[in-house]
Amino acid sequence: MVMGGKRYAGARRRDRLRLKKGRWGERALARGLAVILIISAAAYVVNKLAGPGKKVEAPLEAVAAFQIPIKTLRELFYLSKKYDVYFPELLTLYSVENGFYPAKTVSPVLADLERQFIFNYEKIKGQYSEKELAPYYGVIAGILEDMKRFPVYDPAVTAAEAQTTSGAGYMYGDSWGGERAEQGGGTDIYDRENLRGRLHVLSATDGMVEKIGWNEAGGYHMGIRAPSGSYYYYAYFDSFADELALGARITAGQLLGYMGASGGPGSLSQVRLRFGISPATSLKRDFWINPYAFLRFLEESGQWLALAAS
Repeated sequence: MVMGGKRYAGARRRDRLRLKKGRWGERALARGLAVILIISAAAYVVNKLAGPGKKVEAPLEAVAAFQIPIKTLRELFYLSKKYDVYFPELLTLYSVENGFYPAKTVSPVLADLERQFIFNYEKIKGQYSEKELAPYYGVIAGILEDMKRFPVYDPAVTAAEAQTTSGAGYMYGDSWGGERAEQGGGTDIYDRENLRGRLHVLSATDGMVEKIGWNEAGGYHMGIRAPSGSYYYYAYFDSFADELALGARITAGQLLGYMGASGGPGSLSQVRLRFGISPATSLKRDFWINPYAFLRFLEESGQWLALAAS
């Protein structure tokens, strides 16, 4: 009986040891799986944020010129509303895919734009890492979110007249890279009647007056630093609005002054506003971008929105 009891007790101890080893093995396996999952998740995050992917192939000169066809800009805005896609993101991705329009190109047909780009949107977006897209998205989204008001106002024109190209008391075009591409590298907006002090210059953004004064290149000029960090340049004033000074807080639509013809290369014969944008970006120090497409969007997006809703 004693020998049988010893054999029984020994078997019990062996069973407990096997059970303990089995539990230890399960815990080790669980810890191993947890480590694998953590490593996999970390690798996914690293790859998503900074991993290899398609590179943006756009020279800075093309990014700065930003010569997107206005018809394409209008149709992208329409498609962003139709498919509920955030417009700055959509515009950035399309610009990146098209090398920021190194030359003035023909706008694609709306149906082709929808089929080739919108229907493949997530696939195209997934080809780039967030890190690769971030500088370009920052430029476009920052400007679109900053700019709330067109920078010129004609007090003699009614709201209805202002909705037509011929009714507006001003005119402008895409003059990027022309003979007036000095300081500010911007867009010149002209007074149709060529009268100093007639047209009002408004702030396109909220922000703070970072520069105000006179110099030979820009005449009476002003620089406003917007919330995004981008810098908005206004030049050739006839005079400034009262009580504006360095450090003053500005709201979008606030009167900055009156259009003139001060300064500039030689003597300016036409009354105008030089409007320039230097976006906050890591792409390049002292980087200026063509404001033309952004001005057209700001001026006409209300009409585009109405068309998109119809």
